[in-house]
Amino acid sequence: GFVNDEQVKFSAYSSPARGKAPFAHAAHTSGPDLQATGPSVVHSSYQGANNAAAASAGHSQQRIQLEPSQLYAGLQAVSLAPASQGADRSAGPNLELLLKEATEAYRAGDYSRALALCQAVSAALPNRADVLLLMGAICYQLKDFQQCIAYNDRCILIDPNLAEAHANLANALQQLGNIDMAIVYYQSALRLKPFFTDAYNNMASALVAKGLIPEAMDCYMQALRVNPRLVDVHNNLGDLWRAQGVLGRA
Repeated sequence: GFVNDEQVKFSAYSSPARGKAPFAHAAHTSGPDLQATGPSVVHSSYQGANNAAAASAGHSQQRIQLEPSQLYAGLQAVSLAPASQGADRSAGPNLELLLKEATEAYRAGDYSRALALCQAVSAALPNRADVLLLMGAICYQLKDFQQCIAYNDRCILIDPNLAEAHANLANALQQLGNIDMAIVYYQSALRLKPFFTDAYNNMASALVAKGLIPEAMDCYMQALRVNPRLVDVHNNLGDLWRAQGVLGRA
């Protein structure tokens, strides 16, 4: 497969490729993304990007048919942003303690408790980006992809430069089968963070789903240029070569 949902990262982005989890914290170097509470309706950042999706993803290239399980088995989960990201310095110690407990619950896989704690924090601090990013990551793990999109979209409205939120939103879109829009958001994440290897890895899986094999291979190679020791990316690239019968390059 090209992606999996099991491993959880605490950085500012998420990816849908093999072996990665959603980002629950957002560091401007790398980290998981957080999501905010709110209606499961996508807001302006998502709606605006929707208009550009067709133009951005329409290339006709060599196409290979792969099973859906191969395309989505390795989607990364959502990541979190650092606690300082979008922090409200007026927040009392009780809210900070709740947020810390929510992060610990997320890391422990207790997603329902993590979400309840985040909702209590978000009720008092509705515009705090790190809380929104974490809520989005939690919803991704709970497979509530629509709510994940809504939280990440709100996070982007608050902090448009948070690459992790763009990548996490793209992961949720890919899970829902909206590949064109997922590619648009991976591209925006990479514009914000050019060395974002998870975004390259996950965008490659979206390109494979579109049958855009040369572009997918280029994404994997870009990730390996940043970090040649990425085992998951080597495996994904090898799977892709094997799917084409080019065993010698795997």
